[in-house]
Amino acid sequence: TSVVIMPSPQAVDVDREIELVDQVRTLVEKEFQGSVQYGLAGTPAINDAVFRAARSDFLLVTPIAALVVAVLSFMLFRSWLATLVPLFVIGVTSIWVIGLMGLLGWKMTFLTSALILVIMVVGVADSVHILSAWPVERRHGHNPSDALQKSLYKLLPPCLFTSVTTMAGFLAMASCDMVPVRQFGILAA
Repeated sequence: TSVVIMPSPQAVDVDREIELVDQVRTLVEKEFQGSVQYGLAGTPAINDAVFRAARSDFLLVTPIAALVVAVLSFMLFRSWLATLVPLFVIGVTSIWVIGLMGLLGWKMTFLTSALILVIMVVGVADSVHILSAWPVERRHGHNPSDALQKSLYKLLPPCLFTSVTTMAGFLAMASCDMVPVRQFGILAA
């Protein structure tokens, strides 16, 4: 036996499809209480499966990536403070981006779930460049404050230019017709 539910394409978006799949699952489980085997197929079921997998991967991969960043930062700099700086930059930026998503009323999609990893890559790259220049300036006899100032003077322009070009690349995705891709581009920028 099969039941076919065909929502009209105009009335359904990805979020509504996921909600519809949840409602069908709840209804089947309530009515049959595990006495029947069932499967869901079609675009709504696929979107639901992709969303669940993305959310699951996000919850697994993000903490592992943060741990890897922390371990590698500590191995590279041999300092807890230098280890915490990239993590702080990533954390603050991630909170701002997720807050912006909420402010705009955008929901987590399979693409936006990768945002934290993108933020991690960009944030770590800039932090590592600046943090690695500081000890070099210290070895040249500068006090900590002057060493930081000289490091920023030397590396801020290249880090800024690479960040601006990365931002421009992500903003180009804002012209895409697909809403999840557009949202990802805007938020990643």
